[in-house]
Amino acid sequence: MYDPCHGWHMAGTAISRRHIVCANHFGIPDGTILSFMGTNGCVYTRQIFRSRVVGSDIRVSVLDQELPEEVTPAYLLPTSYTNYIGNAEYVPVVTFDQNERLIVAELTGLKPYSKRTNLSTARCPENGLRSEFYAEVVSGDSGNPRFMLVGNKVVLLYLMWKGGGGQGCFMSNYIIEIQSAMDILCQGYQLQTIDLSGFDQLNR
Repeated sequence: MYDPCHGWHMAGTAISRRHIVCANHFGIPDGTILSFMGTNGCVYTRQIFRSRVVGSDIRVSVLDQELPEEVTPAYLLPTSYTNYIGNAEYVPVVTFDQNERLIVAELTGLKPYSKRTNLSTARCPENGLRSEFYAEVVSGDSGNPRFMLVGNKVVLLYLMWKGGGGQGCFMSNYIIEIQSAMDILCQGYQLQTIDLSGFDQLNR
């Protein structure tokens, strides 16, 4: 997603055909016209109609009209993810920085909800090949999404908030709150969680 207010800096991510999320610590103002790249190579523009804040740094916004099928919303991890990947330490993750470079990192672990801290973090991969694609998060990368890949599906973990290896609020801790914000902004759209039932569970 391209934001003309910030360019490739401080991006957002579609989570339904009508909703996006971005980091609230910079926010994308209501009324902003955004550009989305479709899988067919076409660019689609939509305008932010209104927004609501969830948690400490998640801003949910509704668009003025649906995105086409060529723009695929991201999935979230289900709350049962620990049955399959534990706390996800060492799981490789990807993000694009403000220069549209693909960065590979590995998780130090996904944090369960806590009033004290709710930031999930990543670090330089120990794997030599992955580490060649690593770079630290710097000012201007805020809000860029950090993903994991499950098959051919993109799963949103968090939006960049702090630097180093990259930290952010783990989205799946807020599934109920995000869905509630989506319903208030525009009903009829369901937040998608990735189906992990085809994978083996841990300790079975």
